[in-house]
Amino acid sequence: MKSKILILLFFISNGVSAQYWQPLGNGISGEQYVVWTLATDTFDDILYVGGSFDSASGVAARNLAVWNGAEWKHLPITPENEIRTMTMKHDTLIYFSSVSNDSQIGMYVDTSFVGLLPDAGGGIYCSFVLNDTLYIGGDFEGGVKFWNGNSWAVLGGGVTGQYYEVDALGSYNGQLIVGGEFDQAGSITANNIASWYGNQWHTLGNGLTFPNYYVYVLAVQEYNGELYAGGDFDYADSIFAKGMAPIGIVYQEFRIVPAAPMLCILMIA
Repeated sequence: MKSKILILLFFISNGVSAQYWQPLGNGISGEQYVVWTLATDTFDDILYVGGSFDSASGVAARNLAVWNGAEWKHLPITPENEIRTMTMKHDTLIYFSSVSNDSQIGMYVDTSFVGLLPDAGGGIYCSFVLNDTLYIGGDFEGGVKFWNGNSWAVLGGGVTGQYYEVDALGSYNGQLIVGGEFDQAGSITANNIASWYGNQWHTLGNGLTFPNYYVYVLAVQEYNGELYAGGDFDYADSIFAKGMAPIGIVYQEFRIVPAAPMLCILMIA
């Protein structure tokens, strides 16, 4: 089958009137290709690119490649399966490659491979470092785990539900924010989004719902002192919020902001 090429672009700003996109060489290529995740190593000034591909601008790069600002670099060891998420912890890149019940978690410092962490027991969809602790989310037992220095441990009893998985991790005011598809976090009812701090789970209002339909919270991000959550949901508490809805952490109140079809964003003020 003829290979296709995905051209990666980067944005250059040189004043208000001179902003433009520019390709990174000839991009990535492969029979099937996608970029799922990017990570910046500010210690060595390189960009890691992870996903599903075979090469980058002609350089052999199975699922993981490095762009140094001028050219693509080959890495000596890359995973057989696609990379859905990766994160930096100090000067170390940690990538997560998984399929079904098998995962490979590898580490690089600059362009040197430094080892593997143990299998986490399932598909890994997101990762995050908070207060020097590494967290992962996915469709494994408990949905969310952390690295305790020796092994992966389920966080606070994890999340549960008829179907459950964790698709998004982030932080807000020092709290770990966990989003995905679940009914409970630990022993509390938590509709698809919850926070972890003080060694216990906390609700964010009544969560995010979509009656008679599966809900996925796919992204969480703090911005200007507020937390945004995006995914596939219709309601924040009982308010129709098919677009954007802020929630007050103190008063547990939702407010409607202008909607965008099929884009649902929760803002926590």
